[in-house]
Amino acid sequence: ITPIQFWLFENTANINFWNQIFRLKINKNINISLLKKAINLLASYHDVFSLKFSYNDINGWSSFYDEENKYIFKTYDITMYSDGEKTDQLKYIGQKYQALLDIKNGPLAAFVHFKIGKNDETL
Repeated sequence: ITPIQFWLFENTANINFWNQIFRLKINKNINISLLKKAINLLASYHDVFSLKFSYNDINGWSSFYDEENKYIFKTYDITMYSDGEKTDQLKYIGQKYQALLDIKNGPLAAFVHFKIGKNDETL
């Protein structure tokens, strides 16, 4: 593993929580099938999507590649909620998927597509 990964693993109480969330506004007419294919292509080219990490008392931390469980892709339609409820749903569902990220067992990434309203969608 890299020095920064070692530091993170040794100095963080919940190593699975140390991640980033990005919210991207996307065109409502986006082809979700093509979006999934693009993410799959991205994951096939970048090894980081296949990385998993393990720890044992003899060797410490190590990384390995695992082609299974690379990422999650899920779509939610929240158009039926009020604006306040939509904000709550975005937060609740975002936290749910953030909690599923697992450096030992995967996945390391989650892509959640939200149908929000007439002209607004987010990933």
